Amino acid sequence: MSIDHLTGKSYGPFSVAVTPQRVSAYVSATGDDPIRWTDVAPPSIASVALFAAAPEFLFGSDVGDYNRILLHSDQKFEWHRPVQVGSELAVTGSVDRIRERNGMAFVSFSAGVVDHHGEPVISSASTFIMSPEVPPASEAEQPEPDVHRRGDNDIVRPIPIPGSGMDIAPIAKSASRADLVRYASASADFNPIHWDHATARSGGLPRVICHGLLMAAWMFQAAARYTDQDLPVSQASLRFKKPVLAGDSAMIEGTVSAMNAAQAQLDLTLASAGEVCITGQVRMNR
Repeated sequence: MSIDHLTGKSYGPFSVAVTPQRVSAYVSATGDDPIRWTDVAPPSIASVALFAAAPEFLFGSDVGDYNRILLHSDQKFEWHRPVQVGSELAVTGSVDRIRERNGMAFVSFSAGVVDHHGEPVISSASTFIMSPEVPPASEAEQPEPDVHRRGDNDIVRPIPIPGSGMDIAPIAKSASRADLVRYASASADFNPIHWDHATARSGGLPRVICHGLLMAAWMFQAAARYTDQDLPVSQASLRFKKPVLAGDSAMIEGTVSAMNAAQAQLDLTLASAGEVCITGQVRMNR
């Protein structure tokens, strides 16, 4: 079986109501600053918009068993305007390209988000790796930690941005298994590798792992604290290299690689257990 025939297929539009309750639940689930995000949503709400459309493809009957392996390898977002709390968004997804090699499908999936006037709000481009083959266990099985166990989870507050070429202040983040269930509810990303041990093991993982876009939210928080703009981040490009296990500690570090009067670019890494798990570049508005 091949899924190449799905190239060009569109999904949606889907409606996303950005209610105060939804934003509050999302801010809490991502460990963001509850004081700041009341009139506008944090930039990582882009993940909620993406997962209004992506599951229709990823878990739809059209893909058959191709989601036995499902990895999120790359993610790009572009923000065109702030997401106002109380607004109504429409999301349309599209399978732009599928490349199949050695039983693996490399899927380019885009999503466009517009407001009720049809004006663009967020654009995203994702790369998913999918396969119908059951992978061998790549690591020894590990017992799941206590449902509430997690490491340090810093709540970021506004601070002055360092100068060009300087390191940012690191932040510590972690998510318990209970946190991952809360994030799944807030984001609509219910991939069971994030909450079910047997499914995680069947995907070759030692145990349950954190959502990639939850960790992306942490990285966006590391950038957004350096500006008071309603649209703190304009572009982001992330590469997911290794998973972070539920309950384990993660550290976000980085450098201000470029800066002018209007914008700054941060080169960021998220590491856990001594290994880099995500690399990314985030362009922020000053």
